[in-house]
Amino acid sequence: MFALQRNATRYRIIKNHIFNGIVLFFTVLALVPLFLIVYHVVKMGIPAIDWDFLTTTEAPPDTEGGGIVNSIVGTVAITFLATFIATPFAIAAGTYIAFNRKKKLSEWVYLSCSALQSIPAIVVGLIIYIWIVAPMGRFSILAGSVACAFMMFPIIIISTVEVISLISNEVIEAAFAMGASFFKTIMKVVLPIATPGIAAGIIIALARVTGEAAPILFTAFGNPFIPTTVTDPASTLPLTIYKFAISPYENWQETAWGASFILLLFIIVVNFTTKLLTKKR
Repeated sequence: MFALQRNATRYRIIKNHIFNGIVLFFTVLALVPLFLIVYHVVKMGIPAIDWDFLTTTEAPPDTEGGGIVNSIVGTVAITFLATFIATPFAIAAGTYIAFNRKKKLSEWVYLSCSALQSIPAIVVGLIIYIWIVAPMGRFSILAGSVACAFMMFPIIIISTVEVISLISNEVIEAAFAMGASFFKTIMKVVLPIATPGIAAGIIIALARVTGEAAPILFTAFGNPFIPTTVTDPASTLPLTIYKFAISPYENWQETAWGASFILLLFIIVVNFTTKLLTKKR
């Protein structure tokens, strides 16, 4: 009988090792493309980067030098203006949904947010082109920011709802018991507790729109110079990468690799920051 038990135990151990080996194999298989992409971006991007690359505008085709400062400025302007537009409305909507989950309006908005996340970015760009670019008669940072804000809304709303839902009811009821109004409870109790999680959602949304080129192509279009107002067209890093990577000019292709490396660094920093904020929850 003891021999049968030992055989059964050995059989389970063998099965466990086989299963762990299969899982490890497919995990490595899934990570190989990621590592290859990162390796090639680092290998091809670092040689293109120097001080002039970060401080000058793009060069004409087949000429030496040139940089991406116009794309960096455009990226910062569009993404941060989009964050400024989307954040207050998304947090307000998320807070409303979190405290009114059983109402039909809340259910409809929450389901709509889930659906909005699956809308292709190029469709968003086309919609904003019809709503803003065509009436204004020009491409602009403002139009690009609205397109990015439109894509940020569902991410921030869903993050806000999920984070607020994790707050204990006892904490909220204690605030009410002390005589705090609903508004003060939200502003002084709920949002301070939920801030790290909401901030993580905002950063995730920011990272998503930073890597988008399609909506910017329809709204901000691109600009080889540094924009000075929100009504000017602008380039972004993804748009520059797209435009230069498909060009036949060697200096533009080198610029595309350098811009790819800068964008990769930004995404890594964003992911690291999100991890730190998530740990504080």
